[in-house]
Amino acid sequence: VGYNEIGDFRLSALGDGDLDMPALNQQEGTLTSISKRVLPTNAAVEYDGYVLNDLINRLLDTKVELTIEWTSELPVEKGFRSVKFDELENEFSNDGTDNRGYTLTQSKKEIKSLSADEFNSSVVLKGEIAYRCNPPRQFNDFTDKAHEIFEEFTLYASEQRAQELGKRVKILFERGSIELPVVVDKKIDTDIVKVPDFKSLKGIYDLFGENRYATVTIKKV
Repeated sequence: VGYNEIGDFRLSALGDGDLDMPALNQQEGTLTSISKRVLPTNAAVEYDGYVLNDLINRLLDTKVELTIEWTSELPVEKGFRSVKFDELENEFSNDGTDNRGYTLTQSKKEIKSLSADEFNSSVVLKGEIAYRCNPPRQFNDFTDKAHEIFEEFTLYASEQRAQELGKRVKILFERGSIELPVVVDKKIDTDIVKVPDFKSLKGIYDLFGENRYATVTIKKV
């Protein structure tokens, strides 16, 4: 199951999945940020479809009315607090201090000393190299929908490389291929090209796999 991601069955707030889900500005509940902070969200736009609470009620055979009622049930052993949604702070101080929600409780574990394998020069990529990298401000399908963001889903190349490639190319990977228009990125001064991944349905992760870089063949179209 993919939630706003590729999957055999897709829950999506983009209107292109098997079951619609509310977008972030249509949800009341919490999210845990990359900085390990539990943040409350409030609905700004009405939504009349299914939400995660409906799925949980069906799976667990419960009758919880609102998603926010699960906030106090988040697992304490994972660093969460047993606190109700309406008790969470949701403000910034005048000095900019973030008082929203709370930070996950940290736990300490003993780990073995880290070690690094000796660099294997035989795995160095050679030939035409593509780098999976998004342009500034574009992160995913949601930023792509924002009217204020104009970066395109295209192949980004240095000015010289773009002149050699022309207006449109076909990029051949070991796992498949994709056609993209070519745009000049003045920050690039090598022959490496950038391929973005902010449109999930384009399947860029399938082409690159777990890697950021790939040896490819680029052909003019």
